Amino acid sequence: MTYNEQESIRFNPPWVFRTLFVNDVPVPNFNMTNGFETGLAPQSYGGFATNPDLKDITLQQWSIEIQQQVTSSLMASISYVGSQMYHGDNNPPLNQAVPGPGPLQTRRPYSGFVTPQDDPAPPDPHYLVYSWGNFGATANYNALTVLVRKQYSQGLTLLAHFTWSKTIDSSSSIIGQSQDPYNLKADRGLASFHVPRRLVASWIYELPFGVGKHF
Repeated sequence: MTYNEQESIRFNPPWVFRTLFVNDVPVPNFNMTNGFETGLAPQSYGGFATNPDLKDITLQQWSIEIQQQVTSSLMASISYVGSQMYHGDNNPPLNQAVPGPGPLQTRRPYSGFVTPQDDPAPPDPHYLVYSWGNFGATANYNALTVLVRKQYSQGLTLLAHFTWSKTIDSSSSIIGQSQDPYNLKADRGLASFHVPRRLVASWIYELPFGVGKHF
């Protein structure tokens, strides 16, 4: 995969720690001799997790096309293309509190852990992984395409097609966050890369001037 979320767990403690230093101006209180006097923190700000029961992405595709020879050098076609994707990669937060009254921490699935947005500097931080590699994304694509192809004749060759399409998904990027990890269908809508109409054309025309030409 282009971006392998499952490999991100190598950034978790104890292999990777993140330490933030804020220096004073104009007289700095931090340099390379005292930069690590306090030692490394026992945990980092968040981390990564992967669903141990990941499923392979499933993609179904179908199409139908009708072609018509208009002249000896001109062909036209109209086609419909569709696809449906299941078990796509997505990245919902793992320890988001469920809606309801009371403190956020008591409504989390793993209430013994806090997240930086709840308490930026707790005395004894135990930050739970908040990036969750999962397989809950879905997507579908439907398109109608009209194509015209003219083989080279009378100095002209042409290829042009117009596509009218719609792309819907629940996660356009594996690194995107879900607004509600308990209702992934709420993220379903037009994909970030949705292009409803596209016209592409290319042609070559040989000028009728010169030796052996009409003029």
